[in-house]
Amino acid sequence: LVAGCSGGLHVPSDGVIDEPRAAREQARRAAGRGAVFRWGHRVTRLLTRAGAVTGVRTDRGDIAADRVVCAAGVATPEICDTAGIRVPVLPMPAMLLTSGPDAGGAPRDPVLWHEESGLAVWTTAGGAAGVSTVPGDDRWAVACGLYPGLRDLPPPNSRIVPSARTAGDFPLLGETTAVRGLWLAASVWAVHSVGAAQLLTEWMLDGEPSLTLFECSLNRFIDVQRDPEYTRSRTSGTFVRTHGVVSPVKDDTDTSALRVSPFYPRQREL
Repeated sequence: LVAGCSGGLHVPSDGVIDEPRAAREQARRAAGRGAVFRWGHRVTRLLTRAGAVTGVRTDRGDIAADRVVCAAGVATPEICDTAGIRVPVLPMPAMLLTSGPDAGGAPRDPVLWHEESGLAVWTTAGGAAGVSTVPGDDRWAVACGLYPGLRDLPPPNSRIVPSARTAGDFPLLGETTAVRGLWLAASVWAVHSVGAAQLLTEWMLDGEPSLTLFECSLNRFIDVQRDPEYTRSRTSGTFVRTHGVVSPVKDDTDTSALRVSPFYPRQREL
């Protein structure tokens, strides 16, 4: 182990996926079961009537539907806002660094996650390496310090990848109470997408999922927790906390200025 690392935990059952390949395979199987993909259609608003969804409006015309699943990633709040629903989701930037040939290949060795540095490092069979981390100018140097073999590779290419994160770490899955027939699938990692889709399908067809999903419900957020300021302050730390051991009930966000009585403005004046 390199200096600064006194030990580690190996989890053989854990793993990673090739996200583009997984998405293509899911689309292929869905199409084989009758799903129709309308590529190049941009959804501009949700259509509702009498408290229920009736379809979506796109830049190529309206599409009628009595059930709509909003799985628009970072655009989820913007789309749901057209139906008057505030969704506490924000785009959080992640930095992806790749170096060497076959940079998009599958990992060869176990992925090294270093909690204190907030980065994950992996290598591929083709001799390339990848680093996923929070944005920063020194991220490659930090990774080289943990994984000395990276020093033999050429300078990496970098890009920022936004991901939709909630104010409560868990994703959003389920039907909204404000608009019947409108379902959410937000802040779902690609590696969890198949399971999330299965649970949502069970819920929509059978009336309940095979697992309890209360912690993924939009209804777990009270009104003040859907406030944009609360969402920004609360979500800003979720990227770093994702792989850490944290209390599920701990909330360091100060909401004192968001939850006030009608007398509060006069009290400030006095």
